[in-house]
Amino acid sequence: MQNSAISIRSIPTCPIFIGIASFCILSLLFSCGHHLPRSDAYYDTLFAQIQKTAGNDQRYALVLQLDLTYRNTTDPSPYFQLIRHKAMSGYYYEHAELDKAKAILDTQIFIMERYNLKDKYPKEFANVLGARGNYFFNENMLDKAFDYYNRSKAIIVALKDNECLLSDQSYHLAMVAYRQEKYKDAAAYFKQSIQEMRGCPFYDSNSYYREQELYSNVGLSYSKAKMNDSAILFYKDALKLIDTEGIKYNYSDRFKRLTITAKGVIYGNMAKVYIASGEIDSAEHLLLSSIAINTQRGYENYDAMYSNMQLSELYYNTGEYGKALPILRNLRQALDTMANTEVNMRWYQLMYKMSRHFNRSDDAIGYLETYHRLKDSADIKLNTLKRSDYAGMLKDQETQYQIKLLKKDNQVNRQFLWLMLGIAGLSLAVVVLIYYNYRRSRNSVLLLTSLNHQVNEQKYQLEGAMAQLKCNNEDKDKILRIVAHDLRTPIGGIMTLSDFMVEEESEPAKLESLNMIMSASRNLMHLTNELLEFSGNRVFVTQVEKEETDINALAKQAATLLQFKANEKHQSIILELSSLQVVVCIMREKINRVLNNLITNAIKFSKIGGIITVTIEKKDRSILIIVKDNGIGIPERFIPVLFDPFTNAKRHGTQGERSFGLGLSICRQIMDEHGGRIWVESIEGEGSVFYIQLPVENESGT
Repeated sequence: MQNSAISIRSIPTCPIFIGIASFCILSLLFSCGHHLPRSDAYYDTLFAQIQKTAGNDQRYALVLQLDLTYRNTTDPSPYFQLIRHKAMSGYYYEHAELDKAKAILDTQIFIMERYNLKDKYPKEFANVLGARGNYFFNENMLDKAFDYYNRSKAIIVALKDNECLLSDQSYHLAMVAYRQEKYKDAAAYFKQSIQEMRGCPFYDSNSYYREQELYSNVGLSYSKAKMNDSAILFYKDALKLIDTEGIKYNYSDRFKRLTITAKGVIYGNMAKVYIASGEIDSAEHLLLSSIAINTQRGYENYDAMYSNMQLSELYYNTGEYGKALPILRNLRQALDTMANTEVNMRWYQLMYKMSRHFNRSDDAIGYLETYHRLKDSADIKLNTLKRSDYAGMLKDQETQYQIKLLKKDNQVNRQFLWLMLGIAGLSLAVVVLIYYNYRRSRNSVLLLTSLNHQVNEQKYQLEGAMAQLKCNNEDKDKILRIVAHDLRTPIGGIMTLSDFMVEEESEPAKLESLNMIMSASRNLMHLTNELLEFSGNRVFVTQVEKEETDINALAKQAATLLQFKANEKHQSIILELSSLQVVVCIMREKINRVLNNLITNAIKFSKIGGIITVTIEKKDRSILIIVKDNGIGIPERFIPVLFDPFTNAKRHGTQGERSFGLGLSICRQIMDEHGGRIWVESIEGEGSVFYIQLPVENESGT
């Protein structure tokens, strides 16, 4: 310490040391692409320029330029880091790369909390928290979503200057409460959002649609809470708002259609309440009105399905079976074209009841089996979603990004450290700077070591969970082998004995009873086989029967049924059938499912006005089916995992249609069952071509 004091006192008396120290410090400031500190307004201007280019090609160049400047800056300011991550997150979200956008959003929160920017920019911090809550909500992590929305709202309340944003946060809290089935709480939050919206100084068409939605959601929440009178009151308020305020925003046919569609949905929701209250005539009138509106092309066809299903159930419960049957037939045609899992289950359940009423036992058993199969599948998906615990993985992700940020800080600090060591003897100021950076590096390493330890602990926990899951799967296989041994043998005995008794019996009444036993036994055997097949144990499963099928006719039928769906996006489906009629022995319904899936995907990922081509080609010993589109294409990195179950290679359609990552996996399983192949060729931005190759074992036709 004494020597250091002497050095400090000697510097003013030596101009040479002053010149050398000044030169080194200036070199340090401008080395390695380092820039002088900028004001916050400077970075705000950069971000504003990027925002102005949203949706065009120039945006990518500006984001890339900003990112390059950030990477070449040795010690970027906390606010520069925030602006850079904000721009990158928005860019990835705009291009549907949600995992990257979410990860960068987590880093934004980390930066604002680490550098205390949340107090300096509270509104920005509230927006970031709300955006993070949206991701948790979409991943069904409702407690975390509620926490982030609540934190965001608390900040906005303290600011006291943005009722519009406050209304949005109350809306999000209401959506979380509704999904948690806390319907009274949801109604309270929705009503609070209405009051806050009325204090917003800006009211336009978007505000009108949100307010109409809020009134409807209050009614729906009260309906779920069995508070029927309150529900009807708010539904009527929603209709009143449409009739008074809605007229102001009917600028075009599109806005008029949105207004009429909203009425149709509200009519259907009100009908549910009237049915619960026993007011059948009012419910019937509202359902017919809702169906008349939303069955029109371009309207809410999915809602029309629910209304049709509800109306047929109403007629069944009132004994008007003649009115219910035509609705159910038409609804079946619609469900074959447009999937709706809930309505499909209810359809089979009601058809089972109708068949029992008309004493059609065989039909009733078939409908009941299908209903239970669909319900079990839906329950499995729901339970899997409820059991999924993503908190550990998200925590691990957050830790990894903290590690990356600390590594960057550590690298920068080491560069400063080595640079300062070269001029350590010039001045005490340089020595102090070296010591300061050394301390920062050491603290970063300690924190890095701690975080790596946390990551390893989480890894061991995940490995233990996987081992337990494997053990549970083995126990399940053991149970299924017991089922195969203990159920199939007595069922087979019942079938054999019943068959023998049928041959010996001549009395009609007894013969009918024996036939019913035979039918029930076959159905039970089929159910057991399906249970084994679902579990992956195919030891005892019989082969599904195939049938002679005209591939040209099958493709034509699939294209014709889906042309209606393509019309919604003004798309065309072109058929190029084989000149030769080829009849192939296949599982008709499964191959039809493959065709429907591929054509539906082509419609989903093609732009408005696109063209989808379905081609049938006859090869030497096979049939080649080609489905081609000129849509958005598939990124090259997604193609190797495209056909995997629950793949991450899934994106939204050109109009926001959702994808679940199961369809192509099922297609490949079906093709494997037929000994065929399915593959894809695609260029991102130009379109995709899917190929199906079916072997022709015994062909008939010309």
